[in-house]
Amino acid sequence: MEEFGQKLREVRIAKGYTQQTLAEKLYVTRQTVSRWESGNRYPDLETLKKISVELEVISFPLIRQ
Repeated sequence: MEEFGQKLREVRIAKGYTQQTLAEKLYVTRQTVSRWESGNRYPDLETLKKISVELEVISFPLIRQ
């Protein structure tokens, strides 16, 4: 199964967002988004909810392992 970061990247690209664009919408840095996508860090629950709303996906597919 896909890892969180890989799925996040796929959904972000499908939405047409750059890492910078998503970062600005979530009020985080581009480096933070990069760390999530590389699997070095994971967003907290509140940020995961914001990601889900912004990318128009339910959070379960993003976190399913």
